[in-house]
Amino acid sequence: MNYKTAMLLNSSIFVKKDLFRKRNISIQWGKQRIKQHILGFEALSQFEIFNLFENIIFTDNTIRNEAKIPKAIKDILPRDSIIRVRKKNDIGELNKGAGLVENLVFCTEQIKQFDYIVYFEPRLLLKDPSFFIEAANQVENIFFSSKDYDAYRTGHFVAKTSDLLNFLQLQDLKYLIENNVTIEYEFYKYFKPLNPREIEYSICKRNTGYRFKLSIDDDNSYEDY
Repeated sequence: MNYKTAMLLNSSIFVKKDLFRKRNISIQWGKQRIKQHILGFEALSQFEIFNLFENIIFTDNTIRNEAKIPKAIKDILPRDSIIRVRKKNDIGELNKGAGLVENLVFCTEQIKQFDYIVYFEPRLLLKDPSFFIEAANQVENIFFSSKDYDAYRTGHFVAKTSDLLNFLQLQDLKYLIENNVTIEYEFYKYFKPLNPREIEYSICKRNTGYRFKLSIDDDNSYEDY
């Protein structure tokens, strides 16, 4: 059987500084966040990741319409990419995982067109393309485990579409926000019994240096993810 696979890129590029400290979460914001995403897309391009997938879905919940996508990113995206954007990130600003869920639900009709979704958050900086080379031809759930925690890293994974959509339907956004739930644990609770293939190593780096006002170009800003 020939399975249809899509790579789904989920981002929230335009986030303003929390001047009134309404958020209970730490979020990279402003020009640095925009540049972080551009660096992430450039890494995907350098590793020729887009050549591995016939189908690309790009979604963002901070962009009003396609014309507002940063040119540096639009130039990298394949021309036939499926674009799904809107400016609605109020949920994501309260709980990152709830924002992830809400935006994937927003893409339900696009996701349904495929049998498997290779998910990636392009704010991450890819350093090892081997996962994507393998994922382009895999037909199984694949998740990255977290050492010492019953959680899956949710910046990148492969999921069977039916499993992913069932997971999304089970999520209560209000509950996630009010109880400050970390979505990595929810992914683990749902997908672990389905016996996915688990990967322990790191393929990306993520910027945590923004919390300490480090430059985006400072190597100390990044940790393995």
